[in-house]
Amino acid sequence: MKARARTELSDGTLLLRPWRLEDVPRVTEACQDPEIPRWTAVIPEPYTEADAHAWIEQTIRDWDEHREAAFAVTDMETGEVLGAIGLNLQQHYALQASIGYWVAKEARGRRDCLMFSLLPGELEGGDRG
Repeated sequence: MKARARTELSDGTLLLRPWRLEDVPRVTEACQDPEIPRWTAVIPEPYTEADAHAWIEQTIRDWDEHREAAFAVTDMETGEVLGAIGLNLQQHYALQASIGYWVAKEARGRRDCLMFSLLPGELEGGDRG
């Protein structure tokens, strides 16, 4: 299978981009909110910078190995990380995928954050309507 280049997706307000190691402090900060590990089983509590660093490095490996396409959800204007979304790919009888996400506490309630789960469909040429 040919490697898919890491890509960015945007709706003009939000930018979904691959994770970068420079995001470690922001991910660490956001994951201090107890609601994120409460609803996202794979996030340890307490969450440390070492956890964020290891996770971001894993997202890079997973992309290269076609297991997951993980994105930082950022504000297009400010660049601030608002959340995370990942498209986890599984090959059984057919290619299947599941989506996991979290939204930073201060970004919850933003209407545009409700829509970011539609953007990964662009990876496979999905129709957003």
